[in-house]
Amino acid sequence: MENIKINRNIVLIGMPASGKSTIGKLLSKKISYEYYDADKYLERKEKVKISTLFSEKGEEYFRNLETKYLRE
Repeated sequence: MENIKINRNIVLIGMPASGKSTIGKLLSKKISYEYYDADKYLERKEKVKISTLFSEKGEEYFRNLETKYLRE
């Protein structure tokens, strides 16, 4: 079977501890995609912990940032 590369991202959404990271890592290896942990990516870009963002700026601010980075 020929491998077809599609230029799209896959975003896994779910409750905490539901297996998103585990499945994401396995899936990325299987289909030869890079794996990114959205929380770690956001913390690196913003240079602040998510818990700090949440407590100082609120959930709406955090969710807007999260959406912004998921669209990159």
